Amino acid sequence: MKLIFLDIDGVLLPIPPGVRPCTLQARNATASFDNACTRQLAALTEKTGAKLVLSSNWRYIHSESDIVARKNLERQLAGFQLSLWDETPASPRRTPMDRWNEISAWLKLHPETEAFCILDDVMLPGFPPERAVLCQASRGLTAEEVCRACELLMKPLSRIPRNG
Repeated sequence: MKLIFLDIDGVLLPIPPGVRPCTLQARNATASFDNACTRQLAALTEKTGAKLVLSSNWRYIHSESDIVARKNLERQLAGFQLSLWDETPASPRRTPMDRWNEISAWLKLHPETEAFCILDDVMLPGFPPERAVLCQASRGLTAEEVCRACELLMKPLSRIPRNG
């Protein structure tokens, strides 16, 4: 099984220059996804057969606006014949290091994983650089990152990278 651990902000939802992280959640319920970025993600899944695993703060639902944002995400993906296959377990602390710990925990539960890549706009602590594909946050996912992700997804794991 091939997997794409998907972040949303800066990947499918470009972040305009100057937008501070604390304002992202407020804009997410009303933000428009970038169709070109979603089209690139669809091309990636079509080329590789990879499944999407949500690994993003978009997993957390604390308010009505979070529910609206999540429904908008699902609608956007469905418009390109995409869907989330699963999501990583949520950490109660939500520190930068926790994102890799969550992915690592998910991988431990799925030893059938043949290959994976992490699509994100930030190289967070613990991410294995050989499996991370970083998008420029202001433009989101492009054909360049899709090519890199395809290479990673076609390269079988010799072992699952572990934190530490």
